Amino acid sequence: MDSLDFTSGVSYAALRRPGKLLAGTLGAYALILMLFPGTFFGSAFRLLNYGQSFTAPDVFSFVVNPGDKEVVKGETVPVVVRVVGEPQRQIVLSSKPEGQVSFEARTLNPASDGTFKTESAP
Repeated sequence: MDSLDFTSGVSYAALRRPGKLLAGTLGAYALILMLFPGTFFGSAFRLLNYGQSFTAPDVFSFVVNPGDKEVVKGETVPVVVRVVGEPQRQIVLSSKPEGQVSFEARTLNPASDGTFKTESAP
């Protein structure tokens, strides 16, 4: 009696094409994940927290220099506001010195470099 070779009857050729497709898809996903991690992690967070409502991102934000600074009474401090995102034609800067009850509002127009500049009142 001859022994039968069952391994010759099994072929993995049909699995190679889907395996290559899977490897290519996973490689492309890994590359995109490395290039844009914030997008995917933010999306995953929203999917995992499906019951929570999310607001749209802000169209613009402000960068204020010098930021949080203690000022000696009577000293003038230059304040520069830079708008990140959609440009603005005009902004209103509200400030309230310590001990004062109401805010002081100043309307600022952009300088030639696009920043808004003013000085704190002594």
